[in-house]
Amino acid sequence: MYHIVVARYSENIEWTKQFNHVLIYNKGEEISNEYNEIKLNNVGREGHTYYKYICDNYENLPEYAIFLQGNPFDHSPNIINNLNNIIKNPNLIQNFYYLSEWLIDCNLSGCNHHAGIPLMNTYEYLFGIRKTNMSFIFGAGAQFAVSKKIILQNPKIFYEKICNMLSYSVNPIEGFCIERFHPIIFNVHTDLILNRKLISDNERRNALFHFFNECSKKHKNENILYMPFNTNDRGNENPNVKEYSMCYNKTTPVLKLFCGPDCFFYNWPSANIESFEKTKQSIITKSNDIPTINKVGWYGNIYSPLSDVPEHSTRPLLYNMGKEHPDLLDIVHVSPVGHNINENVPQYLSLPDLTKYKYLIDIGGNGWSGRLKWLLFTKRPLLLVDRIYIEYFYNDLIPYVHYIPVNMNLSNLIEQVQWAINNPEKSNQIALNAFNYALENFTEEKFIERVYYVYNNLQNSS
Repeated sequence: MYHIVVARYSENIEWTKQFNHVLIYNKGEEISNEYNEIKLNNVGREGHTYYKYICDNYENLPEYAIFLQGNPFDHSPNIINNLNNIIKNPNLIQNFYYLSEWLIDCNLSGCNHHAGIPLMNTYEYLFGIRKTNMSFIFGAGAQFAVSKKIILQNPKIFYEKICNMLSYSVNPIEGFCIERFHPIIFNVHTDLILNRKLISDNERRNALFHFFNECSKKHKNENILYMPFNTNDRGNENPNVKEYSMCYNKTTPVLKLFCGPDCFFYNWPSANIESFEKTKQSIITKSNDIPTINKVGWYGNIYSPLSDVPEHSTRPLLYNMGKEHPDLLDIVHVSPVGHNINENVPQYLSLPDLTKYKYLIDIGGNGWSGRLKWLLFTKRPLLLVDRIYIEYFYNDLIPYVHYIPVNMNLSNLIEQVQWAINNPEKSNQIALNAFNYALENFTEEKFIERVYYVYNNLQNSS
């Protein structure tokens, strides 16, 4: 059993009719009696609504509750598909599950996304402890699901304290603090900040749900929404397990049948990529600029691969080769802050700005390389290091037609860089071929087509 708790003021809530167990906590004008409406005074923003529900139902909570805005789509474009998935698979929730699709780093000392809100004072009031420097993560728009078990870890009086704090105004400044504090209130903030996989899985799952949803609508087949999938760095390596994967081990080519577009073809929030399409267009625009650095460029985390993949040693090797050959290679280590890589990180360079280099290189990571797709749009000759984990389109790319091949152990890297320099016409044609391939194949229509292909393969294999 679950409840969907909707905080409404004046929003159109027609979208809620497709779900069961919906409670509309209404702070605006009266709505039709076809909705299950609970009237509230218009105070405290959505945070007051959420914790008022908990206070009202503390002794009779369902197994989990889902908290949403009256218009949930601004911060969660894929909310309908995501709701259907967690309702069908409540084990996804476990303790706490963000439905907000944009997860943001924050600190009690200040929040870049709303400067000046009294985070430290509000924290001290709620928890009785003065802290000046505590990092945490919050979901923009404050939309999440939480289990009964987690809610009951706090006494009812604690939630009443939150409601009272927010009740003095229609738009109390503390409401913006509460939007950021939900993981802290439910004591899951440590898991969120420490467990990078939890953040990554949330991003990846939301992106895949977008493609599943669009494919389902196009083919008028709701079953597409519920195809089995994983969000693993290395996909599914067991040929006896049939599920949608974002990459596959090339030594088991049969798994390509179940490999579809990865999550980064939609967005990559933790890498500062709001949308694939916007970043693609930015790269295309910058690709027409004349490169200013006559070297091979690469920016990334040299320590991210685990010890059981070649890149655990070859990424540091690439970095060292850059120091040995500074006239040819500009290899820059970028260390994430928290789970994010963005303009606040030292040495950060955006994907579009990589076009300042005349040549680029791509190397695998802990699994597949998420950035390869964008590099094909740069119109820069691309040196492509061989790897074990590849995407569904990888074998479409032909050596010396779309890229310049480099051995997995980098043994011929310098030789291949020299080849690119000594063969400018061929190198530029390779870059143009890669650009044209990406332009033709990396479209929403083609992604949906591939998702449907994987879905049919899964159906035929079951």
